Amino acid sequence: MMSSKSSMSSNSVIWISASAAAIYPWILDAFHWSIASPESNNSATQLTPGVVVLAAFLLVAAFAVPLINMMMASRTLESATPPAQIVRARRFALLSVIVPTAYVFFGVITYMAGSKIPYPWI
Repeated sequence: MMSSKSSMSSNSVIWISASAAAIYPWILDAFHWSIASPESNNSATQLTPGVVVLAAFLLVAAFAVPLINMMMASRTLESATPPAQIVRARRFALLSVIVPTAYVFFGVITYMAGSKIPYPWI
């Protein structure tokens, strides 16, 4: 039987990994929105310092998604033989590491295929 502490920690690993993976497309959309204002098509438009700080924060957040999932997957175990729920949580966290690569891959493939569906929803 599993203790509630290990059950709680494996549940938190799954939720943190899933949340980080789920918000990744919107972090990238927010980054692109912050640096490319829709009202100006001129590429010579100067960015304000606030926009630069926001863009830098969003870019750091985008790079943090796989790092957060790697940290969740590489946590130390309490016992030599972990319960199946903890093993599944770690595998899910490792699977979540590939989210940025898969998102970009499917975005490029749908663009090349001429899909009209916005790629954050695929």
